[in-house]
Amino acid sequence: MREHTLVVIEDNDEDFDAFVRALRDARRRHRIRRFTSGDEALAHLGRTSPGGAGDAALPALILLDLNLPGTDGREVLARIKRDPRLRRIPVIVNTHSSHPSDVEACYDNGANSYMVKSMEFERYQRDIRLMAEYWLEAAIVPANMEGPH
Repeated sequence: MREHTLVVIEDNDEDFDAFVRALRDARRRHRIRRFTSGDEALAHLGRTSPGGAGDAALPALILLDLNLPGTDGREVLARIKRDPRLRRIPVIVNTHSSHPSDVEACYDNGANSYMVKSMEFERYQRDIRLMAEYWLEAAIVPANMEGPH
């Protein structure tokens, strides 16, 4: 299994720790770049490029919370999907909101998937494991991201 770079845009420490723990418990090892605000994440993504190395490499996947300080997740998603360099990167919305208007708005703005964070760790762990298996092992993404699986 190949190690990928994941960008996680999450301001809540407990939610981020649960995500990292779920990946670790599922025996998934990946480089994780965490950003706690939409502005910080957009600035970083603006410095990445296809074929870049290290911090300049495009991530294989972006996990995005909706409720962020500064530029919120809805606007971050819209900007990512409008940017020709970034729009093909799978963006998985991972939030506590199950409100239909949030789900619809995210898919309208190009989200590749929408996950509601479960309050039960075992269920959350299962959801993260399934997400990682699909997006990082089964799915084929454009070659300019991080190369072949």
